[in-house]
Amino acid sequence: MGGFDSGGLAALFAVAAVAGCFDSVAGGGGLLTIAALLLAGLDPVSAIATNKLQGAAATLSATAAFARQRLIEWRSAAPVAITAGLGSVVGAFCVIRIPGEGLGLDS
Repeated sequence: MGGFDSGGLAALFAVAAVAGCFDSVAGGGGLLTIAALLLAGLDPVSAIATNKLQGAAATLSATAAFARQRLIEWRSAAPVAITAGLGSVVGAFCVIRIPGEGLGLDS
């Protein structure tokens, strides 16, 4: 699978599980997952994209759980969610525009 052996995939899974626990309590799990993905050999853009996809899935899952318990006040949450979504898109375009040297790439 993409040059990763089963031990490497297991290690990445373990880091993702620990990062998920950190995120559920206080946040900051992305600091672990991005570092692990970079150490595994992914280029910075792919590592950031993978981390954001994982974070989006976790946020969607948490939102669904809170919504089922009726703990979300949608009227006040909607503007924050829209702003966060727009910020994500702007951030993604910024990372694409940064030269490779600025992201730690050798080329």
